[in-house]
Amino acid sequence: LKAKAAKAKEAAAKKKAVAAKRKEAAKAKALKVKKIAAKKRAAAKAKEVAAKKRARIAKKNAALKLKAAKAKLAQKKAAAKAKMQAAKAKVAAKKAAVKAKKDKIKSSGPVTARSLFMQQQKGKGMGLKQLQEKFNTLGAAEKKALVDQAKKNLAKRNEIKQS
Repeated sequence: LKAKAAKAKEAAAKKKAVAAKRKEAAKAKALKVKKIAAKKRAAAKAKEVAAKKRARIAKKNAALKLKAAKAKLAQKKAAAKAKMQAAKAKVAAKKAAVKAKKDKIKSSGPVTARSLFMQQQKGKGMGLKQLQEKFNTLGAAEKKALVDQAKKNLAKRNEIKQS
């Protein structure tokens, strides 16, 4: 009886030991699973952080590219505007030069005796027909003086045109 009881006790102890081992193995497995899950979570978090960082960098690069493109466009616009202004200035300078030459030519005075006479009589209250009649009734000496002056003016005008 004692031997049976001892055997039963031994068997119970063995069962208890096996159960304890199983419990220990289950605990170890659970711990291992927990560790693996924690590693997976950490990896996912790291991946998410890296993705956010990449997105931030990409956004920053896109903004920089946009800024550079805008600057380039503004530079092109400024260059085109400057070119257009230079062309306008060139045209204006040419017009001014032509006008100056024309004014200089006009400043040489009347080149015909009749126009010289008209200019001298200007402001004396006579009409055009009266001036014509007065010119036609001028003496030869007076006309010669006007013709000589007109020839000098014509020579001046031609000299200006040559320059």
